[in-house]
Amino acid sequence: MYLLASMLFLGFLLPEHTSPVRTSVEESILEQTQALIEERYDTEGYRFSASIRWMPSRLSALNPASIRSVSIQGNVQRYTNLNVVVVEHGLEVTEQVRVKVEASRFLPVLKHRMLRGEEISQDDITMSWVSVNLDKDNAVSRVEDIDGHTLRKNLNAGAYILKHQLTPMLWVRETEDVQFLFEDNGLRIALTCEARQNGVQGEIIATYCKETRKKYMAEVIRPGVVQWRKNN
Repeated sequence: MYLLASMLFLGFLLPEHTSPVRTSVEESILEQTQALIEERYDTEGYRFSASIRWMPSRLSALNPASIRSVSIQGNVQRYTNLNVVVVEHGLEVTEQVRVKVEASRFLPVLKHRMLRGEEISQDDITMSWVSVNLDKDNAVSRVEDIDGHTLRKNLNAGAYILKHQLTPMLWVRETEDVQFLFEDNGLRIALTCEARQNGVQGEIIATYCKETRKKYMAEVIRPGVVQWRKNN
C-alpha cells in the first residue's frame, strides 16, 4: 500500500512524457508551398489548396527536418513543379516534386442566365468565391469593368466572366445625339448630330446632322463624341 502510494505520489510530481508530433515530409512541403503561393497573390481575392501530385517515394522516409528549402519553378499553375532541397548523408540534394494547386477567386458572377447581346448592369451581378483555372486566369475581377458591357456568348447563373466574353464598352448608341467635331486646316466646328450606329472607341460610324442635312462617317473618340472622317 505504501509502495503504491509512493508511486502515485512520484507519478503526480513527475512531468507527463509526451512524444513530439512529427510532421510528415509531404505536409512540410505543402505548408511551405502554400506560403510561397500566398506571397505571390492577394489573399483577399484568392484562396489556394495544394496537394502532392508526384514525389520520389524515398522522400517520404526522410525526417521533415532534412528539408532545407522549397521553391516554385516558374509560374503557379494547376500543376506546379517544385525544387525541394533536402540533406541526405550530409549532402544537399535537389529533388523534383509536382503539386496540384486548386484555386478560387472572389469574383463578380451573374445572378441569372444572360444571353448573347444582352447588356450587363450592376443589378445582374453579385460577388462570390468560385473555382478558377490558374492556367487560364483572365477573369474580370471588378464590377465596374463589367457594368455596361454586352455579352458575346450565353452565360448561366453563377458564371464568372472572362475578358474575351465582353464586347467593348459602347461610347455611342444608335439614334442618340452626339457631339460632332469637324477639324480641317485650323477650322473647328462642333455640331449636334444623330448617331446612326452603335460605336465603341475608335470605331467609324454613320451619323446624320440635321443642320446640314447631310450624312457623315465619323470616328468615336470619347463617350458621346465623334470626329468627322469623310462625307457619306
